[in-house]
Amino acid sequence: MKKEHTPLIPNIAGRTGIEASHLSSGTMCMNCKQLGMIRYNGWWRCLNCGKRARYAHEYALRDHFLLIGDTISTSSAMWWLGIESGSSTRKVLGATSGVQILGKLKHGENLYSLNYKHNTHYEYLEEFF
Repeated sequence: MKKEHTPLIPNIAGRTGIEASHLSSGTMCMNCKQLGMIRYNGWWRCLNCGKRARYAHEYALRDHFLLIGDTISTSSAMWWLGIESGSSTRKVLGATSGVQILGKLKHGENLYSLNYKHNTHYEYLEEFF
């Protein structure tokens, strides 16, 4: 019971000595579990199985929160989600529940806060364990 009230500390990779650049990036298809979905006209499409999903990026952002940390820049989100366009990335982040703009970085890109609660947003991980 006490364990459920322990706050989640993100950045598992950093705390275990793994560099973010060594992690596989991309948006995962929840149907076939492959990375590399592409964003097209407001939808994600899996190149492996063809499945389409509207909110696949939300799982990827939750994974970023757990593995890397509770903030993400526009360029980091482009890399992590596998989106080639900065404007598309800003649009996706701006419309995502749990994501808020913290401000601008020195070079003009946005910095976002990822606010996810560990006991309500990670049910999808149960099938991996």
